[in-house]
Amino acid sequence: MRGQAKSRILRALTALLDPEMPYIAGCEIHDNPYAPICRRCRELLAKDGDATPIAWLTPEHRYVEKLATPDVTIADLIGDIDPSRRPGWARTIQRIHRPLWAAAARQSRIFAINELPDLAGKIQVGLFNIIAGRRRAD
Repeated sequence: MRGQAKSRILRALTALLDPEMPYIAGCEIHDNPYAPICRRCRELLAKDGDATPIAWLTPEHRYVEKLATPDVTIADLIGDIDPSRRPGWARTIQRIHRPLWAAAARQSRIFAINELPDLAGKIQVGLFNIIAGRRRAD
């Protein structure tokens, strides 16, 4: 139901997060400096060690929201491999279109999909299958 202050409550949850969270400066997924998953960040950390530049993420930047509209695709929500970026995509995580929820999960972020009933039925089923841990059946 619309107009119940659900979004306002979700946005207020950021007040419960740590005041700042470190990440490797310049990383598009705000990778963890203690356990990076991005190849670029792992290489940077191996090369620079303790001199690796660190930036800080505030609670306000740790809230991710996606407005569910009929034109949202499953790739927008769960990600997709983009073969046009470079051949040999299987060798590195950098060939993957990163969905919003993946960034949210990595950074103890809050991720919300607003107006879920507005998504197409097939997209809702795919999303719920992902949440339930099942593969999408095409």
